[in-house]
Amino acid sequence: MAKKPGFTIEQHREIGQEVKAVYKNLLEVGKEVSNHYPNTGRSAKALTMISKMTDLCIKLKCEMEEILKEEHPQLELEEYRKFYYGRDRSDHS
Repeated sequence: MAKKPGFTIEQHREIGQEVKAVYKNLLEVGKEVSNHYPNTGRSAKALTMISKMTDLCIKLKCEMEEILKEEHPQLELEEYRKFYYGRDRSDHS
């Protein structure tokens, strides 16, 4: 079976932007839900689900950063964090 090529640096940058946007949106949704509903019953269940989803986003960002490091070892340490965590020059949000 042929090995899949993985992401280019630009593809990691683009996917990182998407993952960061999903994470940010989930945080905003969680804030809105917690501001408008009590932390009991169904709304508590919804907040727990949002929390689990944000935790999964963090794990995804961590895994993708590790993949980036393996695929592109020529990048500086500070550069790795920008793709899936921090802001970089292409981050307009």
